[in-house]
Amino acid sequence: IVQTLAEILINPMEPWTVRAEAASGLGRTEMNREINLTLINYEIVRFAHEMGQQYNAKPNAPHWRLCAFRLYTAYQPEFSNSTALLTRVKSAPFTAYRAEIQGAYDVVLPLANGILKLPPPPGAKPVPPKVLSDLKAWLDANTPENDIIGPNTKPLKNP
Repeated sequence: IVQTLAEILINPMEPWTVRAEAASGLGRTEMNREINLTLINYEIVRFAHEMGQQYNAKPNAPHWRLCAFRLYTAYQPEFSNSTALLTRVKSAPFTAYRAEIQGAYDVVLPLANGILKLPPPPGAKPVPPKVLSDLKAWLDANTPENDIIGPNTKPLKNP
């Protein structure tokens, strides 16, 4: 499931809403310690950066608010009894990822909030360039060591 969701997330041929649902799903899906959470987190931030660029090019498209919310739920649980990346790193086996996940959330949150707090279409405005530059800086500083999600999986590559 993790591999499939990650493949959907990185596939530029998928609709934005489908990719955003995949990001949210990656936050909720059961994982074991063999999963490369660094790669998953990186790809979610990369998706956020792409989404921010496309949002700024066309801020009045009707799907952006849903995409921003689903991106948010990759890190924060939608319901109090559910899981997301930030809740996952509070306990074993993923506690070692706490700072990394928090750092990613810190750059993704301004994008999600920016889209959700800006006026809805037709009056939507682009998010500030600093939001996108912070996402890009995080990506540049946190490139994963490899593109393998877990044992016996193929490398994660755009189609």
